[in-house]
Amino acid sequence: MKRLLQGTAALGLALGFAGMAHAEGYKIGISNTVQGNGWREEMVCAMKAQALVSGKVESLNIAHRNTDAAGQLEDIRNLIQAGVNAIVVNPSSADGINSAIKEATDAGIVVVAVDQAVTEPSAYILSNNQEQ
Repeated sequence: MKRLLQGTAALGLALGFAGMAHAEGYKIGISNTVQGNGWREEMVCAMKAQALVSGKVESLNIAHRNTDAAGQLEDIRNLIQAGVNAIVVNPSSADGINSAIKEATDAGIVVVAVDQAVTEPSAYILSNNQEQ
């Protein structure tokens, strides 16, 4: 069952869900596929700031580059190999990265898709209705 969540900060959400299985010292992954977009740049900066302020994040592993679904698959798999507890992903495709999301959740990694939905049911989705 897909869980749709609205109006909550992505990093805080990822920390909360990752906390169900781990104590402090979280390793958080961020996968973003667009550089040069003001909103996406601000998203990454806000996550860095929140990670620092929280005092709970040991490391942020950031894959932030201009790429497509194939590149994002690679980035997510690299985050899995890095041993992150949670991944915040701004997906390049609703279904093009599902296999990597499933690999992550099967490994016990919390995945939160932000801004755009994914179709993989094991991911949490944090988005808003941009028409309203």
